[in-house]
Amino acid sequence: MTTTTEFVSLIGIGATLTMDLWAAVLRRVGVPSLNFALLGRWIGHIPGGRFMHTSIAKTAPIRGELLIGWFAHYSIGITFAALLVATFGLEW
Repeated sequence: MTTTTEFVSLIGIGATLTMDLWAAVLRRVGVPSLNFALLGRWIGHIPGGRFMHTSIAKTAPIRGELLIGWFAHYSIGITFAALLVATFGLEW
């Protein structure tokens, strides 16, 4: 039997993976996609007290920003799945 935490994680990871696969298809036909390194860069500058940037692409890179960005991307997907289950229950 699957626990609620495992169920939420599977939903979140599955939905995020589906979104990533769709983004890969769109990139193949020339539609630009998100750069998760920029998300990681933004998150990496938060501990230093910097929340806003004129251009995140021109902001100094941080070590491990791509990994941070991908981790955040999947964490956000799992969080959305948790909100779905919290709102509508396991029967949704």
